[in-house]
Amino acid sequence: MTRPSSSHPPHYRPTDRLPPSVRTSPASHTIANWLTENNFHLHNEIANPTHHPRNGGQPSTIDLCLSRGRTTQLVITLAIDHDTTSDHSSLTATLALPSNAAPQKAQRCWRKADWGSFASHIQAARMDLSNLQGTNNTLRAVTNITHLIQEATNHAVTNLA
Repeated sequence: MTRPSSSHPPHYRPTDRLPPSVRTSPASHTIANWLTENNFHLHNEIANPTHHPRNGGQPSTIDLCLSRGRTTQLVITLAIDHDTTSDHSSLTATLALPSNAAPQKAQRCWRKADWGSFASHIQAARMDLSNLQGTNNTLRAVTNITHLIQEATNHAVTNLA
């Protein structure tokens, strides 16, 4: 197999790291090639199985931790926990994310709120909720009502900061 010209280390191509005793299928090579061509990075060690069939079958590595682009450099560790109630091990990736200060919450002067203006803003929207049908319509209505309340609050209640 030829390796693509990329920044991946020479051991990247997953199928190259398999012990000779491991069976592979043409489909697995197709997937591995596609991942390589699209600059995905595999963080698992292939020799560390993540699936332990309860029927006595051969353990395999089918749970994968893949990353691409800038995220690849952010992965600090990959922990595999085999002590689960499932026949699959759990994979936990730790990322080094930049720490930003938490955004400051808006503080409002609720005592000076213009509730008449708030009510007028809500009523002016003339939102008709009488014909909601199905989950999607209801969720869309909830989202629209939430935005309307936020707009009315911004209009009628002064920010302190």
